[in-house]
Amino acid sequence: MARKTDKETELVLEGLSVPAPKRMVIPVACIRHTQRNPRGIDADDEEDLEGLVASLESTPEPDLVQAPAVQQVGPDDYIVIYGDRRVRAVKLAGWAMVSCDVYPRLDPLAAHDRGLLENLQRKDVHPLDEADAIGIAWLMDNARALERHDNAAAILAIDQPQSATITQLTALLIEAGWARSRPKVTQMATLKRLGLTMNKASLKKLMRLLSLSEEVKAIARQTDLTAAALRALGTLGEENQLALVMAIKADPSLAAKVRRIARKVNERGYPLERALSEARGQVWMGPQSTNSDADRDAGNLDDEDE
Repeated sequence: MARKTDKETELVLEGLSVPAPKRMVIPVACIRHTQRNPRGIDADDEEDLEGLVASLESTPEPDLVQAPAVQQVGPDDYIVIYGDRRVRAVKLAGWAMVSCDVYPRLDPLAAHDRGLLENLQRKDVHPLDEADAIGIAWLMDNARALERHDNAAAILAIDQPQSATITQLTALLIEAGWARSRPKVTQMATLKRLGLTMNKASLKKLMRLLSLSEEVKAIARQTDLTAAALRALGTLGEENQLALVMAIKADPSLAAKVRRIARKVNERGYPLERALSEARGQVWMGPQSTNSDADRDAGNLDDEDE
């Protein structure tokens, strides 16, 4: 995903009162992490973290090559905006002080946007995290359009997983008369405000991941599912989503066959058990029944490679 220059990014964040940060050396013990980090922590990140800690042996305290950014929310109280892994690494390395770009307390949407933009241009973000982060920005834009920004900002300020924030923001907007099919602000408009570029079809596929249940997302993170496979998973009913990721967890070879399985369920009306049997090369011996409408296509699958 492409993004604009820093100067252009400042322009798209106008109206959210985003002042320039100050480079300061602050106590590591005073920096707090947040569950709102647009990029979650997974097993690969933990391995990378060990390598980052090792690299700090040749780095003089308190300066890092790339300073993390924090916002000061009180005396000797800072919350990470981006650079979460760098802060975790210096803590593990035993540093007492670290140089950071320090912002004053920011509007929650401004802080979210800053973290989103910074993380998207670094190591690849998990597609589930990317969908959640962009989804939150989109919901916040709609809250502003409906004059519910203060209420939405209070929700966004809560230190909780992004999925919980999405649930609460969606409920707030629906209460205000909003409909996902008729938003006040389109998802493409949100991308433009953020200074990000993605074609409409790709954005639609990414946002499809928001339909996955939290239980399904948690299990999916333990597998090697590609972004295309995750999108195919999102076309199934919730019960079938869970059954399929459980099957993949038990048999990782099925991860490469998700689109084929989903297509047979959605387009041919196969029960999931039959689609799974055929994916395993087994003969289906069960009843020749079809799924209920609840487990049918949530949107036509696009013709894409896994």
